Amino acid sequence: MTLMRDLAFVLMISPVILAALACEPETNPAPTAPTAAPGAPQYGYPPPGYPPPGYPPPGYAPPAGYQPPPAAPTGYATAQPQPYPAPTAAPPSYPPPAPSPAPSPTPPPTAAPAGSGMATPGPLALPCQSDAVCGTHHCNTQYGKCAFPCQTAADCVAPNQCAMGVCVPQLPGTH
Repeated sequence: MTLMRDLAFVLMISPVILAALACEPETNPAPTAPTAAPGAPQYGYPPPGYPPPGYPPPGYAPPAGYQPPPAAPTGYATAQPQPYPAPTAAPPSYPPPAPSPAPSPTPPPTAAPAGSGMATPGPLALPCQSDAVCGTHHCNTQYGKCAFPCQTAADCVAPNQCAMGVCVPQLPGTH
């Protein structure tokens, strides 16, 4: 039991000791930047009246006969622009575009074309050139599409019949 009491005491006191040690002032402060003499104004680098590093001081005259070094060629500033060659031929001219033919009016999708007896193909009809692509529907070669949705039995391959716009096999016993 005393062991537990001692352990509790150490655990309660240790944060207090650590906090006190962390808050003590340092005996050796970090060195700071040199400061100007007391009463002297503070300025940035370089002090006023002195040129930046790499430049001569004000009032400096180069010695007699001094020639500055020539500028290094960059390749761009020393190259003289070359004139463009004169055109030798006129640019090609293209004929004006041919006028597009006016779209022919299409009959409404529910109306059958005159004389063919087949329905006008709807927007979901497949393109075709023969009945082989259209399954149970005929190919309406006038439009180059399958006769879908069908309107009558004439739109369907025999022995199929048209039922709600789709050609379906004929039920046995009905003729």
